[in-house]
Order: sequence, then structure tokens, then C-alpha cells
Amino acid sequence: MTGGATVIAGEAPETDDEEEQSSGGLQENRSLKEHSSRSSEWKPSDVLRRWWSVHIDEKLEQRWRALGADVTLFTVRQSAARRKQLDFLKNATTNTQHIVHEVSFNVGRAIENLTRLEANVSLLLVGAKLVPDLLDAVRDCDMPTTD
Repeated sequence: MTGGATVIAGEAPETDDEEEQSSGGLQENRSLKEHSSRSSEWKPSDVLRRWWSVHIDEKLEQRWRALGADVTLFTVRQSAARRKQLDFLKNATTNTQHIVHEVSFNVGRAIENLTRLEANVSLLLVGAKLVPDLLDAVRDCDMPTTD
């Protein structure tokens, strides 16, 4: 059990060994912070290296922007034919809707005219029943018939 203790973050140490190990970690963190503060002093070689990395990042950013512009231009060119076809179909659909509307209007007028014609024919049939049969009227007359 001795020497093999593990320290879990957030738990209290169970033995003195664990306390020493955890304090050793704190000392390491302090030494890293001191080293980083010392290394944050400006050196000409570091400045030059940072400038080159920024310069490379700018070039990379420019290349990505150019690639994005090229991809956008490519997709616009690819979709131009489809857009024209879509506009043509849109116009054709609009024209078809207008034609269907006109046909519907004309069919409605034809139905109205046929309804009036049917009413007129039925009136003529009723009126024809009221007119005496001309053949019967001719027979009733004293006209001689040729046999």
C-alpha cells in the first residue's frame, strides 16, 4: 500500500505521501509559470519566427479566401443553366395556368348557353303541342283528296 497511492482531483489525501506528491505537482506548476514568464521576454529570433508564422497564416488565409471565391464562382456557373431552365418552367407554368383559367371560363359560358338552349327547346316542344296538327286540319276541310 505504501508508495502506490494515487491522487484523485477533488479528494482529500489519505496519507502524508499523497500530500507530498500533490505539493510536488504545485511546485512543478510554479516552475512552469516562472519559465513561461521568463520566455515571454522579447528576443529578436522569437519576433522573427512569430512574424513568419503570422505571414504564413495570412498567406493561408488568402489561399482559403481565393478557394472560397473560386468554389462560389464555380457553383454559380454550374447553377446558371438550371436557373434558366427553372425560369422557363416558371413562365410555362404561369402561361398554362392562364390557359386553364380561360378554358374554364369558356366551358362555363358554353354550359350557360346550353342551359338556355335546352330551356328554349323545351318551350318549343310545349308550344308545338298547342299548335293543332296541320294534317288533321287539312282532312277536316272539304277539299277533295286525290287517291
